[in-house]
Amino acid sequence: MFLNDYDIPMHLKPQSTSYKVFYDYRVNELLEYLMQLFTWHGLPESIPAHEPDLYLYLYGRAGFNRSKLTGELITVIPQLSGCTDYYDEFKHYTWATPLQGGRCYIDYNGVLVSNTMLHNGCYPLIHCTAAKLAHLDTTIICAAVNQRDTVAVTAINQKFANDAKQYQRQKYNGVPSFVVDKGFTTLDFRDLKSSSVINIREYADTQQLIMTEFWEAIGVSKTVEKRERLITSETNTNRQLLKLNIRNMYNSRLEGVKKINDIFGTSIKVECNVDIADEDVIEEAPDQMKEGEEDDQKSLDKEN
Repeated sequence: MFLNDYDIPMHLKPQSTSYKVFYDYRVNELLEYLMQLFTWHGLPESIPAHEPDLYLYLYGRAGFNRSKLTGELITVIPQLSGCTDYYDEFKHYTWATPLQGGRCYIDYNGVLVSNTMLHNGCYPLIHCTAAKLAHLDTTIICAAVNQRDTVAVTAINQKFANDAKQYQRQKYNGVPSFVVDKGFTTLDFRDLKSSSVINIREYADTQQLIMTEFWEAIGVSKTVEKRERLITSETNTNRQLLKLNIRNMYNSRLEGVKKINDIFGTSIKVECNVDIADEDVIEEAPDQMKEGEEDDQKSLDKEN
């Protein structure tokens, strides 16, 4: 396998299937998805391509200013200060990196770019979605393991309990095994009767629903409707509402990039990798009639 060919310290063991493991995986997975929504073009070499969106998704804001050490343009995590008449408007921001720090005046020697109009990041959405998915992941693993057993083993002492434990461990790993029950009195196999059986397929479908809700919260449609089911007026309205959030994020980036280019003389551009243009109204083919219209036409022909 790919990872086995490299000397990579893997901290996850095959039996590591706890909620924390799944939560950490889901958080990174969802953030990775979001990082592909936008592409920044024309960034100077002093700014890694992923840094602006990483700060915007995690903190809701990103600052752009000159480095005190090199004079090159850098992006930073801003801490807002300088009160105004409005609670969400500030005069300047302070920033710090592992090498330096300082304070910049907004729209003078520093530009503040926001993820949305209200400066909200996406980490709360990532957290809530990852928590839901991680709980489902854990439940699916538990169901897959527990549904292998139809009996519980009881033993008269620890020695025979250890034998039963070894038997269960072998069964968990898919290895044929057996236990020795001398006189049929040392071990007792009791039937497990459950009032509810976990349907793993239903949990998998729920995971897909949660991912769909996640993308719709961002403003991206994850499902594709079939053409024959489309009602043009309703479909166009739903698409418009769905795209409000991603347009909000895109417009906030465009506004920030314009200020960066004006103040620092750069030629930075932001591209949205999701189609957010207004779709044209779906026209019906002229040679196709709805069932009701076809019946009306036949009635008129008979009358004539």
